[in-house]
Amino acid sequence: MNPRTGVHTVAEGAAPIIRLATVDHDGPTAGFYDRNGPVPW
Repeated sequence: MNPRTGVHTVAEGAAPIIRLATVDHDGPTAGFYDRNGPVPW
């Protein structure tokens, strides 16, 4: 998607997706997140 010019590895890019996909049932239900956590709107 970015002609191989991204600044993160595949593992670094996937980490927040995996973290959010595996939260418990009482985890967050909506929001904006980056690799460091919640992003203010």
